[in-house]
Amino acid sequence: MTKQTRRRFFYLLTAAFLLLIPLIILYSLGYMIDFSKIRIEKTGGIFIKSKNHGVAVFLDGSFVKETPLLTNGTILTNIRPRTHLIRLEKSGFNPWFKTIEVKPMSVTELRNVLLVPNPVTTATSSAEEIGLISQDMSALPPRLKIDSKGQLVEEDDGEIKIIASYVNSFGTANNIIYWIDKNGFLARLKPDTKTVENIGRPGFYINKKPIRFLASPQGILFFIDYSGGLFILEEENKISPIDGGVVDIKFDGKDEKMIIQKEKSIEVLWLKDESYQPFRKKGTKETILALSGEIKDAEWFYGDNAHIAIRTSEGIFLTEVDGRRDRNTVELISGKTNELAATPEIPNAIFFRKDKLWFKIEL
Repeated sequence: MTKQTRRRFFYLLTAAFLLLIPLIILYSLGYMIDFSKIRIEKTGGIFIKSKNHGVAVFLDGSFVKETPLLTNGTILTNIRPRTHLIRLEKSGFNPWFKTIEVKPMSVTELRNVLLVPNPVTTATSSAEEIGLISQDMSALPPRLKIDSKGQLVEEDDGEIKIIASYVNSFGTANNIIYWIDKNGFLARLKPDTKTVENIGRPGFYINKKPIRFLASPQGILFFIDYSGGLFILEEENKISPIDGGVVDIKFDGKDEKMIIQKEKSIEVLWLKDESYQPFRKKGTKETILALSGEIKDAEWFYGDNAHIAIRTSEGIFLTEVDGRRDRNTVELISGKTNELAATPEIPNAIFFRKDKLWFKIEL
């Protein structure tokens, strides 16, 4: 190689280096070149946090990486801003997928990803587990009852004290006794002053069947009347209607949201602002699942408070709260079962009863 050739080769490498340096810097700052449009565009990222380890990550059908075995989070960088399909796979598990929108200079988060084993394994529940799931967390103090005259009475060391008369139903929250009389008025007994305070007549549907009082772990009081009307007692003694046709409600383990179970649908009401994507404001109500058949039971999967187990006549299913474009719903158990249960004491398990036996599914 002559001296002149070496000089030309040196200049060529120097020019290539000077040309590549800006491209490398732009790439590190989250930019890429769109050669089809001959322009530089900003890129985004995708953060995935899965309960499962060693999961294969596919972006738009192409394998990208596998999540680490020691951590449950991974990030994809320099992703072109547009709609993408994320698919997660692991041997022995149902695949998981989600269609998401990646925006420039921002990270789209996919938290609480759960891959369900295929098939799921079940085991008979222990006596201790059955005791935990059989506890009635809303059980009323045995000292309170409505007597044969329709009076709300309190028994203390054998002494009977009349609290109110003409009572339809009652409940407690934060050690405060509430009751509804047969005309639909709500009142409470303040424990500090021992005085009765009338709150109002919110429009409950009154029937011989008692109105249900349901208090969240933080003491937020809800009511379900005979017609399925759902009400909430808010601050400053304001009673507000929320929904109708309600069968039951269940609070998540963090007291941030609750299931609203209806005959053929499941909704979630956010009791607090959601602090991670997809963001929801307090008071947001979203339909999670709508079915043609009757929903028998619904329970939170307390392992992440982001999945709901649903029992129908067809089987038991697990679905996710995050419904961005797609909602992953997986069958856990096929066929008829008699009861569904879950408890924060055993957060990673779903329980179901078949005839007289209780079984457990660990996820």
